[in-house]
Amino acid sequence: MLGNVSAILNPEAGFRVMYAGHMDEIGFIVHYIDENGFLFFNTIGGTDVATEIGQRVWIHGAERVAGVIGRKAIQAFKLSDSSQTPSLKDLWIDIGARSREEAEKVVKIGSPVTLNASFTML
Repeated sequence: MLGNVSAILNPEAGFRVMYAGHMDEIGFIVHYIDENGFLFFNTIGGTDVATEIGQRVWIHGAERVAGVIGRKAIQAFKLSDSSQTPSLKDLWIDIGARSREEAEKVVKIGSPVTLNASFTML
């Protein structure tokens, strides 16, 4: 039962609620930083690449750095590109760095990346 927690708050209650959570999370790893300071990444585990575009992320480097997953602007697509799901190599993370050197001050190759997600009541 690695990582699992069980608790009973009121064993005599007539109404029971189970609260379940998933232990791991979507993750990525930085594998390349280009000359413009964009971070290219691979997955750690599985993900649907199409859902990652525009996601806010945390890069866990020398310090925790905020970033956004981006891709080529839609205006720059060829007609044949516009209907295809992008591959991971078409995406990058923008941390606001202006150069590779600036990005490397806070992020290194091998830095893990997680989604910047929070709980939201729907």
